[in-house]
Amino acid sequence: MDKNEGKGKERKIILKIPRLRFKNIRLRNIFRKKTLKWLLSAAAVLCICGVGICVGVYRAILQNLPDISTLEELKPSIITYLYSDDGEVIGEYAFQKRIEVQFEDIPENLKNAIIATEDPRFYRHHGIDFLGILRAIKEDVKLIFTPRNLHGGSTISQQLVTGLLLHRKQRIRRKFKEWLLALQLEKNYSKDEILTMYCNQFNLGHGAYGVEAAAQLYFDKNVSELDLAESAMITGIFRSPANYSPYRNYDLTLQRRNHVINRMLEEKYITEEQAKEVKKKGLDVLPLHREDSEFAAYFKEEARRYLYNNYGAEALYHGG
Repeated sequence: MDKNEGKGKERKIILKIPRLRFKNIRLRNIFRKKTLKWLLSAAAVLCICGVGICVGVYRAILQNLPDISTLEELKPSIITYLYSDDGEVIGEYAFQKRIEVQFEDIPENLKNAIIATEDPRFYRHHGIDFLGILRAIKEDVKLIFTPRNLHGGSTISQQLVTGLLLHRKQRIRRKFKEWLLALQLEKNYSKDEILTMYCNQFNLGHGAYGVEAAAQLYFDKNVSELDLAESAMITGIFRSPANYSPYRNYDLTLQRRNHVINRMLEEKYITEEQAKEVKKKGLDVLPLHREDSEFAAYFKEEARRYLYNNYGAEALYHGG
């Protein structure tokens, strides 16, 4: 009797254990399914909200986005020249000293220097260079505690639309606008046209706007006559004309020029021999101030007043 009772008990225990496990597993599966459904629902709601926010921000930015076609309507200041009877230039009038050039007037050394320094993948992207941004972040982390030049990551197209169409405030919103405008710019203009606008637009120090005015100011040359060293110096000024002025900060400007030469070497635009040759040279720039005689200054001022009174400020300072 004892043995039979023992077996009966054992059987009961054996039969109960699987039922308990089945119930636990079933409850656990139900809980997991409900949790998974809740997480998926929450994720879906967050995604929908995120997409909605992005679309709303995009529309808000798009509404206030400058029209890229206004680039055609921009009228940069052009110098008005005062000539003597024999055709010699004896005076200039302008708010900004700017002389526009065509793409074919820009020497290859200057084009290559700008691309190597400011936007190495210029001919391979469509306005935004995400690889360039990542590379710039990586390099800036390395150089953050060193006195060397930090990298910006903005393409030539981004710099151009920022300089022409956007204000410097509201950094985050401006960055989105900058990206959208850069993409539009690349759709509407060729790479050569964009590079030409870039070369004509920016302040390159001491009232000189564009590479032609800079070439005349610093070297008394047309831009087409610049050599490699001169092209590298002017390219270096693009980043910060106040800091990289050969008249104010000679040594810093020399370092910047050599940085441009190093970038050209890294991008294989020049050879090591060419780089070494340039680095041996100083900055052979003209003196900044060339004073007029008292009579010449008086005559120029009288001519300015006459032109202003008869043709107006717009024609005098912007018309050329």
